[in-house]
Amino acid sequence: GLLLMALGLVWSGLYNVQRKVPGSGLLSADPSTLLTLAVVGAGGLIAFVGMLGCALPVLSSLLRGTPGGTTTRRRKDTRLRSLAIVLVCVVLGGAIIAGWSGHDAGDTVPLATQAAADPRPASGKPADQARRAEIDLRFQQGVVMLHAKQYEYALASFKRVIELSPNMPEAHVNMGFTLLGLKQYKLAADFFDSATVLRPEQINAYWGLAQCLEASGNLRGAIEAMEAFVHLSKPEHPFRSKGAEVIAAWEAKQQAQYAAQEAGAKKRAATGKGTAKSSAAEPASEKPQ
Repeated sequence: GLLLMALGLVWSGLYNVQRKVPGSGLLSADPSTLLTLAVVGAGGLIAFVGMLGCALPVLSSLLRGTPGGTTTRRRKDTRLRSLAIVLVCVVLGGAIIAGWSGHDAGDTVPLATQAAADPRPASGKPADQARRAEIDLRFQQGVVMLHAKQYEYALASFKRVIELSPNMPEAHVNMGFTLLGLKQYKLAADFFDSATVLRPEQINAYWGLAQCLEASGNLRGAIEAMEAFVHLSKPEHPFRSKGAEVIAAWEAKQQAQYAAQEAGAKKRAATGKGTAKSSAAEPASEKPQ
């Protein structure tokens, strides 16, 4: 029961579910929110029933006058074995949760995890403050959904951020990574391009653009974009060395493509020469009528 409740809490955290909400707020909640809360509740109920199952026999024995819940018949001591089983379950459960939450979008692409200040000047009016608060909320919701690879939800969040703040390069970058996850490479490349126009030093936009171009078959353009990423990155950037490795792999792939094209061209040329010789030899072999 406790393990099920813990998994439900992890799941709700990935979806940024607000758990302390009034009962009326649950009426308009989406199915994923209700499902995660149901898992947490079911785990808690099972744990509570299990606790009662352990406590009631002890209480009953105390009421019958048998101290400590012991009986006259000796039982085999299984406490050490039970403790070992619990420890193994906890370690395995922790490893599963760590592996599940550790391999997400943030490990493979350099996301913009924090929204920058809104480029528009602050007016101090309540409407402007509410707009800025919604920008921060929607941006963080989009980051959570992108980490969880829930690209449709992330798309809606970043679309709203861009509506509220069209000139925020971080929002354009994360919209690009969202569309990259949806395999909409042309649209994703457009958002990465717009991010570099808004801020030429937005280096993670070059990373995303390189991935889009490589997926679209433009290997030369992908190498150039990744080279821009590596060139603009600081030496301590966590993705800088990975970018250099990607460039080396893509260059090797490009050389293999060039070699295959050259071999194909030579083969076609040799075939064409052989056909020409055969055609030239045919009239000489004909006998006069």
